[in-house]
Amino acid sequence: MGSDALASHNAAIIAPLAGVFVIWYFQRSVHWLADRGSARAAAFLAGYARADFATRLAAMLLLADGLVHLAIALGRAELDPLTAVLLVADAALLLASAVFLFVMVRARLVAGCALVLTMIAYCAYLGTGREMLDDIGVATYLLEWLALTLIWPRRRA
Repeated sequence: MGSDALASHNAAIIAPLAGVFVIWYFQRSVHWLADRGSARAAAFLAGYARADFATRLAAMLLLADGLVHLAIALGRAELDPLTAVLLVADAALLLASAVFLFVMVRARLVAGCALVLTMIAYCAYLGTGREMLDDIGVATYLLEWLALTLIWPRRRA
């Protein structure tokens, strides 16, 4: 792994820590908008209040995964522009899915598809030698599996 790839992976280690600020800022902004009459902000807050622990945890995992992919993409922009664009698109889909879990009926399907496609793409990159197996890759892959199990439709007892 070259020094550019190593730098992007170092940024990926720190990226989930930014999630704390992102969550704080997002929640604050949504409350501010809801106080000013935004129907979408009020719908998000109502959905968040109705959500169970598994859905909330899945949203946090999607947020962390999206931030990690964004950090890797930023480090890869010069090294491999196509992969960087794909990672940014994936990060955007994962981050949007984290929000959609609270406001869309089919959000679990969208988030599940995003996670499955991400995992397939990572395996394809490993299989073709474009990516080497490393700690960050394994950690995000496991994070994606955990998020997928949390958003998978559950039977009501």
